Amino acid sequence: MLTATAERPTAGERLPTATIATAVIRSINKNDLNYLNNCMRDLNIPQGAYERLFRVVTLPRLRNGQQWYFVRPALNPYCQTFYGANGFRHWLVSLTGNAYQVRHTGLSSTFRVLNTQSNGYYDIASSTCTAAECFTTTMKYVGNRYAPFQCSETRFSGGSGNDVEFTVPCRAR
Repeated sequence: MLTATAERPTAGERLPTATIATAVIRSINKNDLNYLNNCMRDLNIPQGAYERLFRVVTLPRLRNGQQWYFVRPALNPYCQTFYGANGFRHWLVSLTGNAYQVRHTGLSSTFRVLNTQSNGYYDIASSTCTAAECFTTTMKYVGNRYAPFQCSETRFSGGSGNDVEFTVPCRAR
């Protein structure tokens, strides 16, 4: 349904509303907020205009009627705050009543919102990759958060086409 990577814009992305950006900003730690504010100053972006630094994709409405959004940092203007060596931060935000709530925060090389749902919410997959391998965690919504359901590792063959994927125990990476 949705695939996002650190290096390319996500299909269908647009500027978020200030209220969605504010929900994300409220979920980040103080150090990241300081780095973000410094970046905004360096880019001559007015303080508090956080929506300029994010992009949003509206996801299809869930069966329960809730509206969810995928939020990622913008590639232009670019702030290093939400990017790593080969990954980017991302958020899933829901609109419940009149309030936006961050339901998931992650750091991935590739992030996917899947076509399947569990317990009425989207299933998701997050991959963290190096030049030699990728670890993918598929998660389902359990209770009030996402929890790992299945994990796999792909080892790259160096161009021979013999990449190997196998199931591994889920653990923090």
